[in-house]
Amino acid sequence: MQELSKDILIKSLSFNLFYPKDLSNFKAKIINFSYDLNDLNDAFITSDFDELGYARRYSKKHLFFYSNNLSEDELIKASVYGADGIILDKICDKDLLNLAKNCGFSLAFLAKNNIDLFKATIKQFDIFVANIDLLKNVPDTKYKGILHAIS
Repeated sequence: MQELSKDILIKSLSFNLFYPKDLSNFKAKIINFSYDLNDLNDAFITSDFDELGYARRYSKKHLFFYSNNLSEDELIKASVYGADGIILDKICDKDLLNLAKNCGFSLAFLAKNNIDLFKATIKQFDIFVANIDLLKNVPDTKYKGILHAIS
């Protein structure tokens, strides 16, 4: 992938046709997440921008960008390449989370235990991705999701 300057990426945001999709149709059910674009799950997770751009053009799924260490540059690129949300497995800087929210992204968190759920609730994440047992502890006002392994 060709590296683009930050100025070019920011300018291209004004031409972004792919404003993040609304998740309101999932309010009463569990969102099925997967790393496989070709399965029947509701949402696709990737950390590759080329794959994200391809999926935006050829798929109707909700697209989430996964980041180990979220940065401002990654948020800009995720927006340019058409992500609907950001999915994290650790809490990052509050300013970055606010920037992601202000860009229209849904914030998802991969929770491993109740402490993770508590921290993500305080940081106002929208979607909690966990196993079925942990999802029972997620408030009904939040979206719930399950990550399906690649088969």
